[in-house]
Amino acid sequence: MIFSIVKPIAKVFFFLVTSLFFVNAAATDQSQDKEITRLLDWLAGDFSNLRYILESGGSGHPPILLRQQLVSRDDENPALLVEQSWINQPEESYRYQLFTFRKVRTGEIIQSIAVLSSSEFQDIQAGDVQFSDYAPLRNCEIIWREEDGLFNGFRDPERCRFSDQHGELVHWQTRLTVTPHQYIVDDFAVTAQGETILGQVDGVPVVNERIRFFVADIEFLPAGADASSDDAWVEVQPRQTLHDHEQRIALMDSKGEFFYGHDIQLFGKADQPEYLKVRLYRQNEESPLAELTTVYQDGEWRAQGERIRLRLRQDRDVY
Repeated sequence: MIFSIVKPIAKVFFFLVTSLFFVNAAATDQSQDKEITRLLDWLAGDFSNLRYILESGGSGHPPILLRQQLVSRDDENPALLVEQSWINQPEESYRYQLFTFRKVRTGEIIQSIAVLSSSEFQDIQAGDVQFSDYAPLRNCEIIWREEDGLFNGFRDPERCRFSDQHGELVHWQTRLTVTPHQYIVDDFAVTAQGETILGQVDGVPVVNERIRFFVADIEFLPAGADASSDDAWVEVQPRQTLHDHEQRIALMDSKGEFFYGHDIQLFGKADQPEYLKVRLYRQNEESPLAELTTVYQDGEWRAQGERIRLRLRQDRDVY
């Protein structure tokens, strides 16, 4: 009799325990998904260190463009497809990578990195392959922790080791910090003999900030022309695609055959997406000829001054 009473109680207890386990597991999975989603959201997009270089007077690092695209597969966690180029040669990427992410029991997020060829990069973009088709760099994962409202990442140099072209062992360490607007990279690689082959230049890490590119309709008023006459305004174009990292870019005629002797410069703020300031310079002069604050409406920024009037639209697929 005692046994017959205990057995149903045991069954009920087992059911409650297993039910709580699955409820807790589901809640944990949901919170993990939110944390990984937030990290991916902060990492995805276009970044460059150009603004930091210009504002800080130069960090010793060359200006780069880092494009990190979120890609998904039905049966796998989202990943980042990454390509890197020089800011002035955005069509000529020299590095392709695939970042995949998973959560471990300690609460840390593990980022694995696979090095890709240009054709492999295109295959993933086309959706023809699975992320698991590409082997990650062994023992060179990034370990992410969310701390004080930002994410900090670390690559362990005691685990991430490889041989260089001379057969010498190299240890590779990385420290990363990610906020909604910045992606700071501090790489350091040293040989077993203590020779540094990768590291900070002038003691400064690479500070990348979000960058936006724009399609522009620009009209320029030549000196002495009548501003009240629409026929006096000349259609011009920037020498290269405009962006909001404060680079002065020369203005040319609509056919790109000759220069107008003036530069245009855009100023943006990562935490104020509708803010955009425009400066017009005479070439070879440091002070601006005009400075305009744009008006944002319906996805466009507009501004007009005595010598220039323009309309800008953000282009997410410029390259």
